[in-house]
Amino acid sequence: MKHLITGAGGFLGTHLIAALRTRFPQDTIVSMGLHAPHDPQVRHFETDLSDAAAVRTVLKAQSPDRLYHLAGSARVSQEIGFPQYFQSNSQTTQVLADALETLDPKPLRLFFSSSVHVYGNQDSEVDESVEPRPNNDYGMSKYLGERALEAFAGRSPHAKVVVGRLYSCIGPGQGPGFVTSDLARKLAALPVGGTLETGPLDAYRRFLDVRDAAALLARLLETGADTGFEIVNIASPNELQVRAIVERLVTASGKKASIHASPSDQNPFRGLKVNLAKLQQRIPGFPFSPLDKTLQDIWKDQECKTKT
Repeated sequence: MKHLITGAGGFLGTHLIAALRTRFPQDTIVSMGLHAPHDPQVRHFETDLSDAAAVRTVLKAQSPDRLYHLAGSARVSQEIGFPQYFQSNSQTTQVLADALETLDPKPLRLFFSSSVHVYGNQDSEVDESVEPRPNNDYGMSKYLGERALEAFAGRSPHAKVVVGRLYSCIGPGQGPGFVTSDLARKLAALPVGGTLETGPLDAYRRFLDVRDAAALLARLLETGADTGFEIVNIASPNELQVRAIVERLVTASGKKASIHASPSDQNPFRGLKVNLAKLQQRIPGFPFSPLDKTLQDIWKDQECKTKT
């Protein structure tokens, strides 16, 4: 079986490659996109994912059995703006869907990395049937990507599309612009007894260890019906206020630091109560990583970077 990944050089893509190697050691893994994966054993096809002809050429030549579409902008910020989000999250997904329709029909399972941001801010618990109400450009761009793939699945009786609405992934190796990775860098530079400056701490999150997310993706695409379109919420079952997460990271660092929160409008997402019944039905008893262990690994990774 052949697995093709877009975004294989990114945070989630790097860990997905490791998860696929563990679960399917005999299978072939290839990637396409602008950024090559860190794993030199994965054959990479440098491709502008907005170039329809180039995408079509790679897909036709590789003819994957499993396709994981992870490429795109993942950082939520008012500084990015809708044109960039649309190009990287919506347009590239439409190009991919259009290219797949030109191939000779064969069984295909496709995973699209979407986000719980498509729900927007909702007070009640949300399951996959709740009407999306994206309230930021990032969420809207992901929602448009979902619709492109739903249309593709409706016209492609041989294909199965799984949209994973992921909560924010965290873990060692994450780049700048994300809550825990930025906090770890600030903590590393903080003098003894200093003050850690943060954004708002009142929102709730269900941060998901990226290694758990990768393991779930590797298993999720193998479950359920052989064809069709479906949405699955993917998150940790543990809901915590951002303040508690920051305090735990400070504890993991061993530093004596005070915390000062400042208001910000960079991310209007307050947090969601996400129903995980479908995920738990598909993959019962999944051993989610304890948050404290994830935060300890983030801090250890940051310490190693600081020393080098």
